[in-house]
Amino acid sequence: MIRLISLHPQVHGDAGFALPAGRSLSSGQRKLLSRARAAVVPQSIREAAWAECLALCPRIFPDYHCRFGWEGKRGNHRLFASLGLPHPATRSFASVAEFARLHPPGAPLPLAFPLVVKADQGGGGFCVFLVRNPDGFCAALSALKAREAAGEPGFVVQEYVDHGGRDLRVVLVGKRMIPYWRVQDNPAEFRNNLGRGARIEPRGDPVLTARGLDAAKALRQRSGINLAAVDILFRPGGDPLLSEVNFVFGRKGVGGTPRFRSILREEVEQWIAGLSP
Repeated sequence: MIRLISLHPQVHGDAGFALPAGRSLSSGQRKLLSRARAAVVPQSIREAAWAECLALCPRIFPDYHCRFGWEGKRGNHRLFASLGLPHPATRSFASVAEFARLHPPGAPLPLAFPLVVKADQGGGGFCVFLVRNPDGFCAALSALKAREAAGEPGFVVQEYVDHGGRDLRVVLVGKRMIPYWRVQDNPAEFRNNLGRGARIEPRGDPVLTARGLDAAKALRQRSGINLAAVDILFRPGGDPLLSEVNFVFGRKGVGGTPRFRSILREEVEQWIAGLSP
């Protein structure tokens, strides 16, 4: 039996191959996977390829059982709710038309102002709006409608958590948790993404950091997620709220790509060493 087969270009295995783009595995690749004790796959893997690999080798790193079908803002909301984990009050909509049907003109909005409107897909704070009044809400819906026309439907309406320009990101890699704060110094910008001018602060409030780590740990324990970046907001008073799970994420906050790859290789080794025979 092969100890570890690697489909990841940066992780060495006893055997390995690159995932074929847009095609099913070959008969030889399927045979290799079926003979492997465990496998490691890249973060870029697609759902169909993941399912095919899992059917052949049920021990795969990362654990993506709670990735496919749970991605995006809408999927994250369903995941947090299904696991009973604290998160901002959220309403999810498949389209602007669905929202209009459920909330016709004159009907109350699902949440009180101020609120946040987020497109289902996308990162870097793109198509995320802080809305303070009905005119702002209409403008957000117009932007979402244009996004739908481009083939990217769905959005959430979420309570606004006054985070004071700071949120905590916890990067999960195997059993390791790497926290850092994203700090926005521009008072006119509520988004804490690095692409929106935020900066990384490795050490923040130690009490809040510990609470955030507990929240990320609970997510990992209940979901099995072992490779993702978890964004956490804090209510006034310090209660952590899970905001998003990013299965593909930037590496700057963990020390850059070389450092991330080193951590990943170490954690894969720890993972396979802990597997039962």
